Parts: sequence; structure tokens; C-alpha cells
Amino acid sequence: EDAEGPYPVVVDSPAGTPVLVVSDAAWGKYLGRLDVTFDANGVPVSWQGNPITLDASVLQDPDILAEALALDEPLEALRNQLIGSAAVDLDGDRDSCRFGECNMGNLITDAMVWATATEGTQIAFLNGGSIRTSIPAGDVSRGDVLEVLPFGNTIATFDLTGADVWLALENGVSRAENPENEGTGRFPQVAGMRFTWNPSLPAGSRVTSVDVKTQDGSYSPIDMDAAYKVAANAFMRGGGDGYDVFAERAINPYDFGPTLADSVEDYVAAHSPVATEVEGRITQDDTAGPTELPATGGVAFPWMMVLTAAGFALVGTGVLVRRRTG
Repeated sequence: EDAEGPYPVVVDSPAGTPVLVVSDAAWGKYLGRLDVTFDANGVPVSWQGNPITLDASVLQDPDILAEALALDEPLEALRNQLIGSAAVDLDGDRDSCRFGECNMGNLITDAMVWATATEGTQIAFLNGGSIRTSIPAGDVSRGDVLEVLPFGNTIATFDLTGADVWLALENGVSRAENPENEGTGRFPQVAGMRFTWNPSLPAGSRVTSVDVKTQDGSYSPIDMDAAYKVAANAFMRGGGDGYDVFAERAINPYDFGPTLADSVEDYVAAHSPVATEVEGRITQDDTAGPTELPATGGVAFPWMMVLTAAGFALVGTGVLVRRRTG
């Protein structure tokens, strides 16, 4: 197979010399090959290349294969270790978890709250793009969980105001109106709260309601000024997938919690057979939004309250500034 675009992509460095940029998709399907000739100063002067498809036409080296299989034996035993069972199919499909509530997302975020209960966690966020596959009903192995969560993320806990929780949700749904958009992996799977969003509204003002779960299991509207204990994976906590609010506005963060995969394994073991369902944590409101932006420049109620509580002030039509304190 040939590359979809130029291979390499050539851009200029600040000095005006060519920089060769290559990428070879994912999952080990391709091996990139690039032949480059450099001049005496190390500047590329000519190049050619194309990805090599690693299909059956590429012969395996028998010695390397034997070594790899021997090294894989103890790992295979670990992957096959049963940890529990699922009474229902756990849907981790890309089209499900990047655009709406999925029961795999509910399971994982429930596990996050459960695993960090001693921290007082009330709310959990998980970017839907971190969920990589589904698990069918039946026995659940350690390998099944690792295929769903292959990245080795740990769980971070921190305090966040209600206004900043709302900001995080707005980021999460900011690309979800169109499956062709880049960045849809930021869509938030959640526990400990429920929210409604409208894809026809402008990005940044799509969340129309947020309710937080109380100790008796009921829900009440989020308090913009209150502090909530939040759990998220380390990638999100560091600002990944556009969650800058977690990196910049987290209060009392602790970034060294248990791994996400271990927490899910422990949760499944303790609650088998798990029967997590889609239960209305995320509601999509398809009521048509306005055809024109409001006079605030697209910042519509209740967003004005959110931004004010988060430390912003409206100083002119559509102009927002963040207040400085201290």
C-alpha cells in the first residue's frame, strides 16, 4: 500500500533547511522506510520512501519468532488469568464511547470512583478515546481488561469547582457533533453526575444541565462555587485531549493513584457478574439551536454563570477576560 499523502512531508526549519516528517499509522501494520542523502553539513538533499505493509508477504525470521514466543509464554498466562465475569456485553466501540454514553465507560468510571473512595471521590471523568475495545458477556480475563485499557494510565484525584467541572464537560463535547471531526476521543464518560448537551449549539456552550449525585443516590444541580473531588486518568489530568482545566485549575491534586487497568480488574473481581448498563448519565438534546450567535458572541446562559464562577468577566460584547487574584 502507498502512503495516503506525501512521504515524507517536507517542512522548512527556522533556518530554511528541509525537515522530513513521516508517520506510519498504528498497530504495527506498517514499517516506514525512508532513504535520505545528506550533504556535508547534515542537511537532507534527496530522499525517497514509502511504508512497507507488514502482511504475509513479509517472511518471519524463525530465530526471532522462537525467541518472541518463549518470552510471550508467561505473559500469555497472565493475560488468560480470569478475574470475573460480565452478565452483559460491555460496549467499548469507538462509535459508542466517543459520541455518547456507553456501558463500558460507565463501568470504568464507576471503578475509578470505587478505587479512590478513600479520597472522597464524587465524580469521575474518562476520555472516550482511551477505551479501545469491547468485552462480550461471559468470563473476563486480565487480558480483556488490558486490551480495553492498554495505556498504563494511573488515576489522579483533585478538587475542582463546579464551574470548572462544567468547563471540562464543554471541552468533552466540543468535537462530538460530527464523527468526521478530529479530537472526538475527548468525549467524556462520567460517574457521579449526569449532564445534557446539545450538538446544534456552538462549541463551548453545548452543555445545558449538570446534576451531581448525592450521598443518598439522588441528583441535585451542580453548585458552580462548590468544590468537588474528581478522579481522571493521568493523561487528562495533564491536559490531554484539551482538558487544560484539569492541568491548570486542579486544587490539591494527587497524581500517583492506582493504575486504571488494575482498578477495573479489582472492581470486576469484587462485583462479578458485572451488569453495567447505559442509564442516562449523558443525554443528547437534539432540539435545534439558534441559527445566529447571541449578542454575547456565542456565550449563552448558563455559560455566563459558568465563566463568571470560573474567574472570567465580560468586559464588552463577546470579550472575556480572566480575573487575576493574589
